[in-house]
Amino acid sequence: MLTPSEKNALFSLLTKDLSPQKVSFYDPLPKLKLKTLSAQVKTKSVKVKGQEVIVRADRSLFARLLIVAQTRSLNMSVVLCYELGPLPWSLVSVDGSLAKTAKSKLLDLLEKDIPPAENVPGNAAWMIDAMALLQSLGTIPATFADLAMKAFDVATAAFLSGSVRIDFVVDRYPTHSIKRCERSQGVKQGIVKINIANLLQKCPSQWKKYLSLDSNKTNLSEFLLQEWIRPEYAERLHHRLFYVTHDAKCTLLTSSDGVTVTAQCVADLECCHEEAATRLLLHAAHAATMGFASVVIRSPDTDVTILACSLCPGITACIFFRTGTKTRSRFIDIQAVRNSVSENVCDALLGLHALTGCDTTSAFKRRGKRLFYNYCNRIRNYVMVFNDLVLYGSKTNSINDCRYELFSVKGAQGDNLPPTQDALQMHVQRANYQAAVWVRALQAKPVVPSPCGYGWEIVNDQLTMKWMTQKPTPDDLLVLVNCRCHTGCSSRRRSCVHEGMPCTDACDCEDCDNQTASCRRETDSEGSDVEAEF
Repeated sequence: MLTPSEKNALFSLLTKDLSPQKVSFYDPLPKLKLKTLSAQVKTKSVKVKGQEVIVRADRSLFARLLIVAQTRSLNMSVVLCYELGPLPWSLVSVDGSLAKTAKSKLLDLLEKDIPPAENVPGNAAWMIDAMALLQSLGTIPATFADLAMKAFDVATAAFLSGSVRIDFVVDRYPTHSIKRCERSQGVKQGIVKINIANLLQKCPSQWKKYLSLDSNKTNLSEFLLQEWIRPEYAERLHHRLFYVTHDAKCTLLTSSDGVTVTAQCVADLECCHEEAATRLLLHAAHAATMGFASVVIRSPDTDVTILACSLCPGITACIFFRTGTKTRSRFIDIQAVRNSVSENVCDALLGLHALTGCDTTSAFKRRGKRLFYNYCNRIRNYVMVFNDLVLYGSKTNSINDCRYELFSVKGAQGDNLPPTQDALQMHVQRANYQAAVWVRALQAKPVVPSPCGYGWEIVNDQLTMKWMTQKPTPDDLLVLVNCRCHTGCSSRRRSCVHEGMPCTDACDCEDCDNQTASCRRETDSEGSDVEAEF
């Protein structure tokens, strides 16, 4: 499949460039501005003394800035209060994507002393993560009609074991979404929106690529609902409850006679939740109020388990979490997991999970969830830290002092250093916002403010991460790094000379006349040593 820009280029080639009436065959083809790997590197534009300076996300930039700072005898404790780059290296990758961690490690720590549940009631209500199910269907049928039948068979398999209620729960995809920031990183080129016109329409061969577009997933959920209302599904829904969510609404499908399917909107389950993770807990609480003593949540997402462990006191039913693969699945008793750890740790799980990395927040590089969880278990102060989402990462009282201490004592650089106070504050705001959304999962329509001002911002009508509020480096350091001296450096037109400062090893100077006396002595001494060796 071609992107719109590729289609325009092909159309131009066929209708204009290869048309003998308009352009000669021997005329040169116009140069296209194709993106290269270097275009993926994030940049940040800042103004220094009236001039615009572009800072690229280059890992060598950190070392170059330090060379300049040391040569100019700048206060290193002040210099290290800046990230020395357009991105906080300890929280983000070079291309601007979130630093990742293994979320499942936290689940492994929680259930390490808990055996898998064996006696799961057959009449339990089932909550199904819809998109996870659709992505794991295996071989995709030829047509959308066959796809609807296969998805229905897999989703309603629990009916055969005695269950009378199954909830098919999907995500929502609002325009300004905190998860869209991460989804946009994974969207591939060449994806087009596919409208399902009829039942015999062919399913796309690249299924996961098709599901990577939000509009396709929304259209698919609407199509499945309309298809499952057909009489062909009435026998399987006889005296059974099948709750199907689509966008913000929820429709109950059932059959009283096994011949026709009735569809009824469920007002109690109309919600503004964006994530299926929180929506699954809302449906579980609804099933508990309807008299179901046990609820099974089927999802591969660790977020759902963490939410269930934290919020299960608000749900009167016993909650079981089904996870794993088709051949190796297991059930986790959520109440048993909660009983195995202290109450304070359970209350801190949402903050711990959001702070140490999830789908919407970045992880700390080289600092996994196991490290934070162990601190949370051993030291009570760390439990209070995660409840309030405040990070204590050093014996010092300031994270900037911690950066200077690690740099001067241990020689740490780049992503080995913690983020600056400014970048950490942005990260904590994002984690606090995400935890606040999670803690309201049992409310159908929680009052949630806009993410703007909580670590995100609107840029070109798109919600993006706001990694920092301050400049990447001090102003003087930015000017010096962008010095373009090449020869002599005796003219006032040269950047370093114009600023009244000596050149450094970071400048591309040849036969430079603008070095300090100490630099000249070091250069001369190095040269004499070499001559002595020969």
